[in-house]
Amino acid sequence: MDAIPLRTEFFGVPRLAFWALILALLIISTPASVAFADDQEVDETYGPESHGLRCRIVTVSSETDDESPDFTGGTDVFSDSDQLTFLVELNNVSDKPITLLGVRYGENYPTAKGKLNTRFLGPHLFDFQFTDEQGEPVQRAERFFVSQFMVLSGASTHEIDPGESLPIVLRPAKFIQPTHYVLPAGKYRAKVRYRGPSEETVAEIAKHWPDKAQAKAWTHEVTSREVAFSIAADPAAVNPSDLVWGPAKDGLQAALEYRIPGYVLEDPTEAPGIPLKTNVGVVFHVKNVSDKPITFVSETSRQDDRAHVRNANGEKVNVSGTFFSGWPIDVRWNLKPGDVATLNVLAPAINQIKEPGEYSVHYDIRLNSRVSHDADGNQTFPAKQDWQDVLTTGVMPLVFRARTIDDDVRAKPPHFVGKLQFVGENGEPVTSGAFTFRGEIQSKYHKDRIIKPELVSIPDCTTKPSGVTVRADGFEEAIFYDVKFAEGKTTVIKLKPAAPARFRLLSSIDGSPISGAKVRYFNKTSAQTTVGPYPSDGIEGPVWAISDDDGAVILNSLQKINPYYEKQGAALYYFYIEPSQADLAPHFIGPLKAGQDLGNVKLGAFVEVSGEVHGTPQDLDRFAAEWDQPFVQKTENPDGTWLYANSQRLKTQRDGAKLTFQLTGLRPGKLRIISNFGPRPHKTSHSYSRREVGETDLLVEVDLEKPTTKVVITPEGLK
Repeated sequence: MDAIPLRTEFFGVPRLAFWALILALLIISTPASVAFADDQEVDETYGPESHGLRCRIVTVSSETDDESPDFTGGTDVFSDSDQLTFLVELNNVSDKPITLLGVRYGENYPTAKGKLNTRFLGPHLFDFQFTDEQGEPVQRAERFFVSQFMVLSGASTHEIDPGESLPIVLRPAKFIQPTHYVLPAGKYRAKVRYRGPSEETVAEIAKHWPDKAQAKAWTHEVTSREVAFSIAADPAAVNPSDLVWGPAKDGLQAALEYRIPGYVLEDPTEAPGIPLKTNVGVVFHVKNVSDKPITFVSETSRQDDRAHVRNANGEKVNVSGTFFSGWPIDVRWNLKPGDVATLNVLAPAINQIKEPGEYSVHYDIRLNSRVSHDADGNQTFPAKQDWQDVLTTGVMPLVFRARTIDDDVRAKPPHFVGKLQFVGENGEPVTSGAFTFRGEIQSKYHKDRIIKPELVSIPDCTTKPSGVTVRADGFEEAIFYDVKFAEGKTTVIKLKPAAPARFRLLSSIDGSPISGAKVRYFNKTSAQTTVGPYPSDGIEGPVWAISDDDGAVILNSLQKINPYYEKQGAALYYFYIEPSQADLAPHFIGPLKAGQDLGNVKLGAFVEVSGEVHGTPQDLDRFAAEWDQPFVQKTENPDGTWLYANSQRLKTQRDGAKLTFQLTGLRPGKLRIISNFGPRPHKTSHSYSRREVGETDLLVEVDLEKPTTKVVITPEGLK
């Protein structure tokens, strides 16, 4: 069927009036659904029904608000493919509710739950079919996700009642690479297909999380009818024929492309070269130069490929890529003869170049760097038929120049001075406190006591969401991840009143109050978790309170429940106490809840330990050890126990047929010494800064209440 012109009538109503009606219905319904007329079967703008669902696609303005799409802003002409925007509508025509996966973060991402991420989740649920003016399919190298289990288990779920719809704005050119679509100038038709998770994916989700709503999601496919549109200008894309290609290998050939920020290309001074410290992107182009199809697998963003850089004198320049841990998202490419795949590099090594000058660069693309096998030794990833080897790109020149102040100015996105105000639940101004601001330009902006009754000005704000961390006396500390600023407007953040937690510090030596002790934030988790986050600041965390003359400590900004982990119960805090008295040792406190009173907390004196290591001369030559004082953190979950420790090398001295050691400045509690008498080199493992006990290690634990002498360690253990 032909696409519907801009002024076509629906049910005898002009199109613009019809969409105005839809907008009104949207406003009075839930944000995730839109109700439509009962006489749905006569509306041929939808595609065919599939298992109770039907789909419609409409071209809309690129200015459409993704959160609250404007149904009246229709257009079918776009300046370039980057502006191409569709409103897709999934309508329930069955007599029962249908659970659909959406493009917002689900509960797997508690700090981002409910936030739109169409760029990432969209291509996992939608794909497009584009044809040109003659109805011929637009050529595009075939690609599809290898596995979607982890991604879709974290997607949002939306229960759509009969007659209601889920509207989603899609911008196919903005999909995560390499799933995005780039179209040259011309006239086109498009249809979109929505696909729920496969039955295998749903079964896998149910296996791990049987109560998850994602395990009950709709598992079929539904396709829209076609819609017509045109693109006025070609994209600013490199022509594969202009690239410097490396040697062909088993049917594939590779080239390297630099993606340079626009502010450099538009430099009015036309200074030669790229300013140092510019974030230069790298893209690999992989072409099938054989006469047969070739498949290979690659992450959505490449890493662990080797960059070879030489300066103008031919000397090697050492650079290395940054490796990010985490679950990789893999895409399988199926290249027909002549097809070209574009592979984005996650953290290009060339950005480590520190000196201006002329360079030459080529990469080794390691399409065999990740291999998995099953329990029987059979290779499960990549598939045996996939291309698995190292492909070398052609050599490309690269010129860097010294960076100037003008470069820094031009590199900044459009910005303005933002206005921020903190208020209580009833709108009363918060008069003091501190906050941290993280935005597109400023990674961190923090000053103590910067919160004022009047507005706070923040320079270099942009329209992109910013992060604000705030702690003010009398209000619950909080993190806001999506704070939006607009020029000329005030952004207001509302804080919750806090319930104070208390304790009193006393000396265990004479029972006197401990005044002036610094109470440093150490860690935070929730009551029902089995493990907590690593304390990123260690024992150097910010001071949240100081004990008064009577030793009393009031913590008046603790959260009752972390809003991003509501299902995990009450928020639990841990603190590190630094006494002001020189004869008292530091102390850990926790778990502590908002409103809790711990009563008297006694701090003891420093403890010293001296000891010896006994063994054969060979044992002593091989001996090496680390020591630490672990702090045991616990939650209300029976399995919620974990250790924090900062392990350090145990320094020893040779004294005849033994080694001696001495440790001073220890706090009362447990001392761990992890040693090894085996042949060197010893294999060691650490969780962050804590030494793990290996198979050949010897663990010695001592409870310290007072100075201890003659701790004797032997290959058999503590003597």
